[in-house]
Amino acid sequence: MKVLGIVGSPRRGGNTDVLVGQVLAGARAHGIETEKVLLGELEIAPCRACYSCADSGRCMVEDDFHAVLEKALNSAGIVLGSPMYVGTVTAQMKAFVDRVDCSQVEMARAPTGEVRFGRRHRGRFGVVVAICDLSPLAELRHCARVMEACLRDLGANTVDEVLAQRLSDIGDVRKRPELLARAFRAGERLAATIKGNEMG
Repeated sequence: MKVLGIVGSPRRGGNTDVLVGQVLAGARAHGIETEKVLLGELEIAPCRACYSCADSGRCMVEDDFHAVLEKALNSAGIVLGSPMYVGTVTAQMKAFVDRVDCSQVEMARAPTGEVRFGRRHRGRFGVVVAICDLSPLAELRHCARVMEACLRDLGANTVDEVLAQRLSDIGDVRKRPELLARAFRAGERLAATIKGNEMG
C-alpha cells in the first residue's frame, strides 16, 4: 500500500510542501509507504482540449504528466496540496487537474457527436491541503473543492482536508504546531481508512 503526495506549490520547502509532508508522515506512522512529487519541478503542459483522449483513453501530450499519473493510479491514497492563487489552485496544480479530468474521466462519443462523461476509477482515498494568507475561508474552500474534484476523477474519496490561513512566508507553518499536528492526524486518518478498506 502506498500514499502519493502531490505538491502544487512552486516552492520546495514552502508551507504547502511541509503540510503535505506532515500528512505523509502521519500515514507512514501507520506502516504506509509514501512518496512525494513537486509539480513545480516537472514539465506538465496545460490541457489542449483536443479530445484525443476521448478516442484513445490517453493524453497525447508527452511530458511528465504521465509519470505522475501512473504513480497516482498505483497508489491506495493520494494527497493533493496547493496554496491558493487568485481564488483557486496554482497554475502547476491546475494543469495537472485539467489533464487528469480529460484523460481519466471515461468519455464516449454519442452518435450526435456529443462527448459523454463517466467515472473510470474507484477504490482510492485522498486528503486535500489548501493554504492561503488573509483570503476569506470561503475562497479557500473553493480552492480545496478543485482538488477534491481531481481526487474524484482519480477514483479517490476525500477522507479529510487541511485548510490553513495566515501562511505566507516560507517557514510560517513551522511556527504553527497545531497545523502540523492537524496535518499529521489527517495522514493517520487516511492510513486507517486505507487499511480498513483492505480488511473489508
